[in-house]
Amino acid sequence: MRESDRNRKASKKLLDKVGKYFDARNFEKAMDFTNLSIEKDQYNAEAHFVKGNILMAMEEPYKAIQSFNESIALGYRDEVIYINRGTAFKKIKKFDNSLSDYNLALEINPDFYPAYALRGELFLEREDFINAIKDFDSALKIEPDDFDVVLTKCSAYEKSGDLPKALKAVKNFILARKNDDISEYLMARGILYTKCGFPLKAIQDFSQLIDETDYLVTAYKWRYKNYLKIGESQKAKADKEKIKELENNDGVVIEYVCPFSGD
Repeated sequence: MRESDRNRKASKKLLDKVGKYFDARNFEKAMDFTNLSIEKDQYNAEAHFVKGNILMAMEEPYKAIQSFNESIALGYRDEVIYINRGTAFKKIKKFDNSLSDYNLALEINPDFYPAYALRGELFLEREDFINAIKDFDSALKIEPDDFDVVLTKCSAYEKSGDLPKALKAVKNFILARKNDDISEYLMARGILYTKCGFPLKAIQDFSQLIDETDYLVTAYKWRYKNYLKIGESQKAKADKEKIKELENNDGVVIEYVCPFSGD
């Protein structure tokens, strides 16, 4: 066997060891094996791609872009490397480069829904709400069960000043799953009911959540706001006391991260 063939084989074996360290979030060890793989075969395009992914996990987007560039120059071109490089560009605020990479990913694979979702987030960051919502819709046509995309779409509606459409998006998503457990979607719907001026419906959602998970402090906080809106001062007072109790408790207390701007 020629030395170059031996080096390629050794490079691949070293790269095969990276996954378990990456999955364990031991990025330093993963990088050690990746660098050894590249030392054995500097033309291993996959190794440069993997190095870029590790650098992204280590919050080093500039260096990640360099590794992705090297991988692409060596012939590694698929939709994943372009969305990864696009995301690195986005982190350093090079939005035009990011958009170009997301477009390239979709040219390679028009059904690659993460590219639509990521491009939608980019449009949202640039306050291009029409194109953002269009991309979120494209992503949801391919992966209709991705509630995170629904929430980001709702955020686009909210920022564009169209809260009723945000509420409709969540309601339609839940309606399509009427035979499933919908509890994980109730917080978002309750918040949107609150923002759209339906306090009684909001209270109903938050109350159902509280019945299922008594230590979900965020549900009490939002229900408290709605009780105040409808003049239920005693119930609001009870919720306020429960909030204090939960916040002073050393036990398990869950805070829900709101995908929309606060009230």
